[in-house]
Amino acid sequence: MKTTKTFGLCLVVFLSLNAAGYCETISLSGASQVEDVVLNADYANYNIGGGSDLSVGMWTVGDLSNTHSLIRFLGLDAYKGQTVQSATLKLYYVPQTDQTENTTLQVHSITAANQSWLEGTNTIWNWPQPGDPDGASCWNRLRFNNIAWAGSSGCSTSGTDYSSALAGSKVVRTLDIGWIELDISASLVQDWIDDYSAGEKNPGLLLRDAQDGVAGYQLLFKSSESAESPILEVTFVPEPTAMAVIFTGILNMVAFKRRK
Repeated sequence: MKTTKTFGLCLVVFLSLNAAGYCETISLSGASQVEDVVLNADYANYNIGGGSDLSVGMWTVGDLSNTHSLIRFLGLDAYKGQTVQSATLKLYYVPQTDQTENTTLQVHSITAANQSWLEGTNTIWNWPQPGDPDGASCWNRLRFNNIAWAGSSGCSTSGTDYSSALAGSKVVRTLDIGWIELDISASLVQDWIDDYSAGEKNPGLLLRDAQDGVAGYQLLFKSSESAESPILEVTFVPEPTAMAVIFTGILNMVAFKRRK
C-alpha cells in the first residue's frame, strides 16, 4: 500500500512538471527578418527604407517635418499551429534635441488594404530607386507613384490605414536612452501566424506618437539596417511533453481498470 502511494505521488509530481511543457520564445530581428520605412510629410515623394534610423513625430527645427514609421516582421508562418502567449517589441531609442517633451509612442496594426507597402532601399532622401517593383513607399504613396494609401497620405487615417485599436504603447522620456520594450497584442501576432502563408507578408505595424503633428514630440529609433535592429520576441503557450501524454494515458487505463 505504501509503495503504491509513493509511486502515485511520484507520478503526480512527474506529470505536473511535464504537463507544463517548456515555453518557446523566438526572436526576429535584422534586415533579413525585419522590413521598415520612414514616411516624411515634408519629403512626401521621397523614400527612405535603407537608412539606419526610424523617425516618429514632428521635428522642432528646420522644416518641422511630421513622420511615421512602418515595421513588419517576417518568417512567422513557420510557427503555424502554435498559440501565442505574449509578444514584445524592442526598439533602440536615440534621444534627440527635437524631443522636448515626454512622448507616448503608439503602435497600431496596419490594415490589409495597405499590406503591399514596400520598404525600398534608399539610404538618403531621394526618389525611390527605379529597381523597386512599382516603386517604394513614401508619405504620398503606398507604392510610388501609382498606388495611393487606402485612407490618406502618410498612412494616417484611423480605421482605414491602420486599426484604431492600440496594439501597444509606451511613454518615452526625454532622458531615456537605449532599448525600450512594449507589449504587443498577442492576438495580433497570432493573426499574422494564422492568416499569412509562406511568401505572404503581413501588413505590419504603424509607429506614431500620441501628439501626432505637434512639434516637440519627435522620437528616433534604430532601423533594421543598423546593429540595433527592432526586435520582436514571441513566446508560445507550452505544450505537454510526450512523456506527460504517455503517463496520462497510463493513468487513464489504471483508473478504467479500477472502475471495472
